[in-house]
Amino acid sequence: MPQETGGSCNSFHKETDMKGKHLALAALVVALAVGLATQGIAADKPKDFPTRPVTIMVGFGAGGSSDVGVRVLAEALKKIIGQPVLTENKPGAGGQVMWTDFKLNAKPDGYTLALVNIPQLQTVAFDPTRKAAFQVSDFQPVANHVQDPGAILVRTESPYKTLEDLLADAKARPGQIKVSSTGIGSDDHLAALEVELKAGVKFNIVHLQDTPTALKNVLGGHTDVNFDNVGGFLPTVKSGQGR
Repeated sequence: MPQETGGSCNSFHKETDMKGKHLALAALVVALAVGLATQGIAADKPKDFPTRPVTIMVGFGAGGSSDVGVRVLAEALKKIIGQPVLTENKPGAGGQVMWTDFKLNAKPDGYTLALVNIPQLQTVAFDPTRKAAFQVSDFQPVANHVQDPGAILVRTESPYKTLEDLLADAKARPGQIKVSSTGIGSDDHLAALEVELKAGVKFNIVHLQDTPTALKNVLGGHTDVNFDNVGGFLPTVKSGQGR
């Protein structure tokens, strides 16, 4: 059940005076993101950077679309830079746990990157009730990594065959259909709110830690519908457990 709202993920690094090293890595990531050949890129790689593994931090759990996307990127990127690219998961609070740790503890030396899910970073940073320890300006963008369209998932035995079925039931039972998202202010949450606004319905929105948790809940019957991204749904749909 596709929907229009999608999430965009970007790699960010902390601002630093070591611009040469950061720009070199940025060029490699950008080249990979737009699908350029690696031979020419590798020839331009500075000989003194990187000399050890690079880490990409992810604010969501293993197995979700954010995690899977970074691991695919890491496998390709290590062939370009000649060093391992590690994935470090720090889930919680819709990415806020990881971004806080990244801001406070990551060294600005080019060896630690963070995946930023748009619009989560902005909604966390601009919401005074979240009391974020960071601002958007604390991070320096490197590259647009992926665009993962939003979608709506139900378990196979769900009575909802179409979006119209879901909306009709939501109108008949306002506030009773449990809809899950991956956190307050996430693209999934905003998508659910947009559907509510445009369709004139009211869901019971449940905010969960990450995609794997949301999938377990909808497949186990604890929630009725899951708003998330296509990348996180594909294995479930292909296995026949959801649609």
